[in-house]
Amino acid sequence: MWNHHVHLEAYFGVPAAGGVLHTINHRLSPDDQVYIINHARDKILIVDDVLLPQLLEILPRLETVEKVIINQYGLEDAAGFATYEAWLDEPVPSGVTLPEIAEDSPASMCYTGGSTGRPKGVVYSHRGLVMHAFSQAMVDGYGVSRNDTVLAVVPMFHGNGWGLPFSCALTGAKLVLPGPKVDPQSLLALMQAEQVTFSAGVPTVWQELARSLEQATATATPANLCPMTIITGGAAPPQHLFDRLAHFGITLLQGWGMTETASVITVSRPQPKHNKAVDLASGDWRLSQGKPMAIVDIRIVSEGNVLAHDGRSIGEVQVRGACVTNKYFELNLPGRWTEDGWLCTGDIGHIDPGGNLKVLERKEDLIKSGGEWIPPQDLEDALLELPEIIECTVIGIPHEKWGERPLALMVLAQGATIEDEALRLHLLGRFAKWQLPQAFVSVASIPRTAVGKIARRQLREAYADWPNRAMETASQSPHHVCAED
Repeated sequence: MWNHHVHLEAYFGVPAAGGVLHTINHRLSPDDQVYIINHARDKILIVDDVLLPQLLEILPRLETVEKVIINQYGLEDAAGFATYEAWLDEPVPSGVTLPEIAEDSPASMCYTGGSTGRPKGVVYSHRGLVMHAFSQAMVDGYGVSRNDTVLAVVPMFHGNGWGLPFSCALTGAKLVLPGPKVDPQSLLALMQAEQVTFSAGVPTVWQELARSLEQATATATPANLCPMTIITGGAAPPQHLFDRLAHFGITLLQGWGMTETASVITVSRPQPKHNKAVDLASGDWRLSQGKPMAIVDIRIVSEGNVLAHDGRSIGEVQVRGACVTNKYFELNLPGRWTEDGWLCTGDIGHIDPGGNLKVLERKEDLIKSGGEWIPPQDLEDALLELPEIIECTVIGIPHEKWGERPLALMVLAQGATIEDEALRLHLLGRFAKWQLPQAFVSVASIPRTAVGKIARRQLREAYADWPNRAMETASQSPHHVCAED
């Protein structure tokens, strides 16, 4: 389902009835959807009627589903299935009462996005979700209260909706649900009509919003928005986005988390006023993923050693806490947890002197050239400062001598061109020559995964033979090699 009141009712009604709420990402491939529904042994499916054709495609392959309930969200035909409202109106059998539920019993379930192998199931207990909501609602977490109006842009089928349904219910915040309309114009209309003060979503949503706000300001009356805080995650936002949104009274904060941690567990906040020395040593706090929330611990480990919080010591991010899972559903993955109970996230990063986490990349996404690491995110941030580039990503491609070299893939603004030399000169101010991309490639679009992240693995596979292709196609453009094919 999309984000609407029926989805919200399921968030609380299913666990309260003693069931397990399993949210399904309808952006996954049909094969992945079939796999996770069968693996979780789902019995009842509640589906938006506008998504029914997608379900009918896979329904014959579902092994455990006993009932399909159609939510008539789009006023489409229910195709003979029971409708949600009619289902609720069915008489309750005599003697049926809500069960007494142990706090450590399962309440909900999410599957990872499947970026590495098959999606993996994570089961959350009632206690874990409550503890996560408490820590998330604190002032240095989301900091929402009954005075806030929260717009849930992040899909509720993705990572517990980043915890918003639970933390808003806990604090009494007003929750605005946009349904499938998450384009910039629809979001701006909701923000103005409902006077939204808080929201959350991936960076691409807010880049489009910033562009729409700037266009509206240039051609008409500026949008009438409340001062607003936005949490973003899933990928690091480009550095310029913080200032662009601040111009419209919007404070952008980074967060970080995983399906395995019940969603967001760190938020970037400025250092306390009494700790300015640490603030200076840590640099721009906005560019970090922030400090861990209450009841969560984070450490950086390399070759079995816990590293110092000095902002330089890079290793794997490991986490533990009351909301961090200690196993996958019916799947054994040796090495995913340490012997003393820490989750090995697979993310590479460091912690600065102020205690802020800085995630550089997934292990497999960092570029190792000649034995030295090149963080692609820093190159991407620098390239996105140029007005000609509206989206870009940097990936590692095989190199006979250096092992890997960076390749920059760029989506240019309509009608824009930019020469390779101008790109290199722009980067040379802050990067060594050996860190610069091997080539700059113009593409029509950059593919994303079902959860909105850049599909880096897909791109690495597609461009693995790039040196050979570049030799064949280099004459296509006077500015840079065109890879729109």
